[in-house]
Amino acid sequence: MKKTASNENLVTKMEIVRDLAKKSKLTHSVAKDILNNLLDIIERNLKKEKRLQIIGFGSFYTKLKPARTAINPNTRKPVQVPEKKLVKFAPGKALREAVNKK
Repeated sequence: MKKTASNENLVTKMEIVRDLAKKSKLTHSVAKDILNNLLDIIERNLKKEKRLQIIGFGSFYTKLKPARTAINPNTRKPVQVPEKKLVKFAPGKALREAVNKK
């Protein structure tokens, strides 16, 4: 993906793979497999409503958003919005401090 003004702060999956491969002295293919496996583990456990805690980084977890009644903006009629699971991330103390370090 070519960097533009609207996405210059975006880090893509392929950039993460490239950095992982370089930093860990792995082939691109192995680094891609590792990242894909990690993402699969996170997804699989979140589907089971498990909390994933990575000490020093943060926690991934799900939260149930209850069903509610909303208003259709076109018709102004009430519509039922079903409950759904939201994926949340809570950064750990070390990550918060690293991001805020001057």
